[in-house]
Amino acid sequence: MIAYKFLRAGRIGPFSAFRWPEPGVWVHAPTDLAACKRGIHACRPGDLPWWLADELWEIELDGRVEPDEHKIVASPGGCARGSRRGSRLALRTTGTHAHGVRTNARYMP
Repeated sequence: MIAYKFLRAGRIGPFSAFRWPEPGVWVHAPTDLAACKRGIHACRPGDLPWWLADELWEIELDGRVEPDEHKIVASPGGCARGSRRGSRLALRTTGTHAHGVRTNARYMP
């Protein structure tokens, strides 16, 4: 499954401080997935506005994928390709919903 992940500059996880390996190298997380605790956390296209950071990466997920509010959790996964323009995603807030207005066409059709 293709998903997306925002990282800090240098492929660093914004909450875990985990440094993701070069594209093509897979990361294996525990298989007892728990949102915000264990597993590889990623975004569906509609989740992107909630997780803005420096770099937006397209990642591949394999195996079981569990949906959660504003994210998905899986194991294993690996970076496929990235864009250093993640922070350029502009947002518009309407009520309690954040909507992506503009981003790289590659990531948001």
